Amino acid sequence: MSVRTQPTILPRQLHGIPLHPLTLALRPLPERLRDRIARAVARRASGDLSPYGLPIPPQGPYERMRTSGVTVAVDQGFVAHPTAGRLTVVGAIDPLDRSDAVLRDGTRLQPDVILTATGYHPGLTGLVGHLDALAPHGEPHRSTPGLYFIGYQSALEANLRQHPAEARLTAQAITRRPARPRIAVG
Repeated sequence: MSVRTQPTILPRQLHGIPLHPLTLALRPLPERLRDRIARAVARRASGDLSPYGLPIPPQGPYERMRTSGVTVAVDQGFVAHPTAGRLTVVGAIDPLDRSDAVLRDGTRLQPDVILTATGYHPGLTGLVGHLDALAPHGEPHRSTPGLYFIGYQSALEANLRQHPAEARLTAQAITRRPARPRIAVG
């Protein structure tokens, strides 16, 4: 998994206590204090994720939300995957080059699947624009073979409700495609 901006990952609950009501109670506190509390909760819930490619972001979650509109990621089981070694987190992908994903540091990878979770600013032009995968306004085409995009269909009833269904359809499409031949190295 490629991460271009370190997220603040918070659990939905901590020791059985839902965190959403707590965030409402923290509103009157100064931003710096709320950021420190949120970072402590994240660390308590997930530990230090730096060894797994997810260092602590330089901005606290409340500062980031105020300055960029980006919110926290709510962990619903994700953290268990990199910590168990089932998922590797790498740096940002600069371009895609045929079957290679080229990381910003120059590392070339040949992933089986690339899913983009680009957040508030898709930034897909540099990643896949040269592959004729985008419409003129920067949104992905639905007909691009081998590329799968989730979360780009606008809906009045809220996009987030659509994401699980789109993810299931994408996973089904990926599992139905023919396997790519493996090349033995060494």
